Parts: sequence; C-alpha cells; structure tokens
Amino acid sequence: MDSSAILVSREGKDWVWQEDKVRELLAGHNQGNLFVSGCAQNMVRLFPLIDKIVLLSAPAATIMRRLESRASNGYSDTEAKRCKVRELITVVEPLLRQSADYEITTTRPVGETADEIVGFANSAHVVGWSK
Repeated sequence: MDSSAILVSREGKDWVWQEDKVRELLAGHNQGNLFVSGCAQNMVRLFPLIDKIVLLSAPAATIMRRLESRASNGYSDTEAKRCKVRELITVVEPLLRQSADYEITTTRPVGETADEIVGFANSAHVVGWSK
C-alpha cells in the first residue's frame, strides 16, 4: 500500500488518518513488526488495532534547532509555522504522552533511538491495549 495515501489534509485543516486505509494496512500485516509513524486527530479510533504506542519526543529547543537547520520548506520556512510547532508541543504532546505505552527522548544518535524502538517493539511489555 502506498503510505502517502494514509494521511490527508485540506487547506487550513489538520492532517487526519484515512481510517479505512489504516485499518486495511493493520489488518493485512501478519509477519514481523509494522511501524506506523505520525499522529492525527482521529488516530484514537484506531488504537484498539495497535499493539504498542511509542512517543518520540525531544525538548522544544532541540526541535526548533532541527527545524531551523532544514531547507526552507515545510514546518521550518516561516516563524509563524515554527510558532505553531511550539504551540503543538505545548498542547498536543501531553495528550500524546497520555496515550503512549512508552516514550523515547530523541536527543541521541538516530541509530540508538531506532535500536530502542525495535527493542521495545520486540519486548513483552505492553501497558495499554493490544489486539
């Protein structure tokens, strides 16, 4: 399945998961680990289909440095967009933290973060719900 078809957005609206496509993706997976990245307002309706939820976080200052170092596009191309990111960190991140089974702070090298994600995915540890 083309993963770009899972998220949709309309001008002035936040991203949402196309629930039918995400359900199809999750139902069709039966071997190994499947990692789905991102968040959307409607994702909570799909939580019963997800074994484990990991929140990847970083201090706001780290996120701002990362955004400022990117090419001028996406979230980093205007101060207004960076302001929106700071707002989302303040408002949305605590909600995501409540839904997460595990949180990883991503201030270390990417490989170490990936190793921790895979380690958690392969562990028997499940705090929330499961299939």
